[in-house]
Amino acid sequence: MTDYITLECPECGRQKEVSNTRGARKLFCCSDYVAIVNGVEEPNFMLKPGHTVTYKKLITHHVNPPIPIRTHDWQAYLDGEEERGHCGWGETRKDAILDLLCEIDDRMEG
Repeated sequence: MTDYITLECPECGRQKEVSNTRGARKLFCCSDYVAIVNGVEEPNFMLKPGHTVTYKKLITHHVNPPIPIRTHDWQAYLDGEEERGHCGWGETRKDAILDLLCEIDDRMEG
């Protein structure tokens, strides 16, 4: 049986259940958010009680640089963290968001 935690839209309060593991998750509702779930994991990777969830606004830009490759057409970052250089890049908006989520997960493991 899979355990779940409930994420809540910071603007309207609408709730969504997700698996009870740590990491970054996209939350699209009134606006685009990333929910960063942090906590200590059990041996089965489920979170122990006392985990935290931080919501950050997700920003995306269609950069479309004048270069022949398309892998950096879109940029995704968390509001307020663009100066740190923590961002995702991709050929599409979705690719950039996925790259950002993976980058956040990698930072959490390090």
